Amino acid sequence: MADDLPGGDARWCGVDVIQNPVFVERATGEVWWFSDLNIVWYTDAELASFTKLAEDVAGFIDYLILSPGYVQHMSGGQDDPWLQALSSSEARPHG
Repeated sequence: MADDLPGGDARWCGVDVIQNPVFVERATGEVWWFSDLNIVWYTDAELASFTKLAEDVAGFIDYLILSPGYVQHMSGGQDDPWLQALSSSEARPHG
C-alpha cells in the first residue's frame, strides 16, 4: 500500500482500517492516514489529505479505536456495534 508514498515500503508500514489505510512511519512510529474519508485514498496524487493522526501506535489506538476519534471518523451511527460497546463501557463504573 505504501508504494505511492514518499519513501515507499522502506519508510512506511501500512494496514487497512475499515477500508481506509493507516500508515506507521517506521523511523518515528508516527501514525498517518488520508483524513478525507470521502475520497478514494489512492487517487489523492498530491497527498493533500495525508496527515498525521497520532504520535505513536498507542496514541492511535487510544484516539481512533477507544475514544472520540472513533465516533468522529469511523462510526456507522447508533446501530454500530463498536459504538454501542464503547458507550456501555463508559456507563459502567471503573475500579
